[in-house]
Amino acid sequence: MGYFRIFLLIVCISLIGAKKSGTPASSDGVRDYDIYIPPSSSTVCASLKKSLRKRINHKQKLEFLLIRNKKILKEVSKRKKSIIKKLTENKTELRTKKLKNSFQIKTLEEKIIRRGCPGILTPSFSAKKSS
Repeated sequence: MGYFRIFLLIVCISLIGAKKSGTPASSDGVRDYDIYIPPSSSTVCASLKKSLRKRINHKQKLEFLLIRNKKILKEVSKRKKSIIKKLTENKTELRTKKLKNSFQIKTLEEKIIRRGCPGILTPSFSAKKSS
């Protein structure tokens, strides 16, 4: 019987301590329910922001490759038809990739705005507001 009373005492103390430690309160003793950010939302926002940065960097690389391809195409002599053909094919492929990437960036921006992620201002949205 003595063990049972000790066990009940320990259970009661642990329940009372758990109830008091689980309530958020400010210095006034008033509960603070102002800000709640669910952890799943912040991780989703972080991953969306990361993929958006990745897409924007990829778009910049594609633009650089298009500029470089254009320079090489100007410098190649007209007699080298096979090189000119490959460069024009490369140019069209880079343009399609850039267009596809632009659509993916736009989609990601819309997803970020729909999710309500804080602190997002991307170049395409700021360009729309200014014009």
